[in-house]
Amino acid sequence: MSDYDKIDEELARKFLEDPNYVNLSEARKITDKAAEILGTCERSWIKSDGLKSLTAAAAGHLSCAGALSLKGLEELEEDVAVQLAKHRDTVNLSGVKTASEAVMKIFSKYEGYRLYLDGLIEVSNDSIKILASTSAGLGLSSLSEISDDTLELLVRSDRDFLRLGLQKISKEQARILGFFHGENLELDSVVEISDDVAESLARISSSRISLGGLHDFSESVAERLGSMA
Repeated sequence: MSDYDKIDEELARKFLEDPNYVNLSEARKITDKAAEILGTCERSWIKSDGLKSLTAAAAGHLSCAGALSLKGLEELEEDVAVQLAKHRDTVNLSGVKTASEAVMKIFSKYEGYRLYLDGLIEVSNDSIKILASTSAGLGLSSLSEISDDTLELLVRSDRDFLRLGLQKISKEQARILGFFHGENLELDSVVEISDDVAESLARISSSRISLGGLHDFSESVAERLGSMA
């Protein structure tokens, strides 16, 4: 597989012909015309994680493609967000560290399958409340703290997937998490829980919740988690 620094029209066409040979993940730039060509690709993933910036025109073209990974982007202009929010599949923007309320409002209308914003570290609770309006699956694993009312908005929305970065869960948060009815609730950053929290979480089917970071826990917690449906 060959690596390239820039995605131009020729490289975009080569990728469509043989995606196993062309590696787009190292390219730091893309032309609008190349993005237009890639926008016709309906393969499962277009991974362009090396891109550091994107024009609104390029984002608009790429929003027509299949699942899209743009983890190299660290910030989003509103006009770019407007275009990416039109995507109907999955968009991975886990490199974005901060986002304004205006950008969150744009993504609150996202109607795609999943939106990964796992790199967000500088974002207000109010911004997350705005984002919670989307019914898309959300990856927010950098959020280690979140208010109870914001958590409830995220959980009660009709989404199939939710990933959070909570390290500890209060009894009230456990109660709120019980309202999640999607297919996949990832809480792999949690490192400890109390008996009361374990009892509340045990009401969620084990096939729908992941606690992969929980390794050192009491026998009583183990018993409660072991009773998961």
